[in-house]
Amino acid sequence: MVGAKTDYHDANDCTYISWDGNCEAGSLETSYDYVRERLEIYQKFSEQHPDFYKPKVFALELPFRVAKHEHMYTWFIPFSMKFKICVLFFAEGKEGIDKDSLLNINQLRRIGVAIKVRH
Repeated sequence: MVGAKTDYHDANDCTYISWDGNCEAGSLETSYDYVRERLEIYQKFSEQHPDFYKPKVFALELPFRVAKHEHMYTWFIPFSMKFKICVLFFAEGKEGIDKDSLLNINQLRRIGVAIKVRH
């Protein structure tokens, strides 16, 4: 659910963070900071409570426009080696998947990040 603030859902097998509707994903710096901050917070908690977080998947909801940033998949590399990640991409309006987005999605899969796409 896109809302005014980030929603955290902690299910038995997944920690889910929905997209913050007020976050501007247009610029590379803002998108990178948004993703990095959430990954770092999850990493901190998973290191503090490994028995609780190890079996879980960290699911992060992002709009397709974030996947358009060149080499976006590299943001996840250090974290994908430490815990399970799933990125849930969603379309805003009629945007489609362009070449850069497809490349990033394929590279994310190669480094072990699960991908879900919602239209």
